[in-house]
Amino acid sequence: MQDTLRFDGYDVKYLYFEPDKFPSNLDEKVRSNTFTDADFEDSVITKFQETVCVYCKWKGPTLCIEHDCYVGNFELEVKKMRKLEFKLCPNCGKSLRQSVVMIF
Repeated sequence: MQDTLRFDGYDVKYLYFEPDKFPSNLDEKVRSNTFTDADFEDSVITKFQETVCVYCKWKGPTLCIEHDCYVGNFELEVKKMRKLEFKLCPNCGKSLRQSVVMIF
C-alpha cells in the first residue's frame, strides 16, 4: 500500500462591500451577465479567519483582506484599502495589526 499525502482543507474567498456600498442590483446584473468592473469598485477580496489581538489576546472570527489576491496589482490593492476603515480589537480598542474589515 502506497502512502499518500492528503489535504482536506479548502480556500474560500469572500467578496466584501461596506454595508452602505453594496449595489442594490448587483445580483441581477451577475445573473444576466451585465455587470462591469465599476459594479465591483467598492468591493475587496477577503478571507475568513480567527484573528488574535497581540495586545490583550482577544480571539474571534473575522474577515480580513486577502492580500495574495492583489499580487502584481499593488495600485488596485492600495486604492481599495484606502476606501476602508479597518476594525480595532473589540476588547481593548487597539489595532489588530491585520486588515480586518468585519468582526462577527
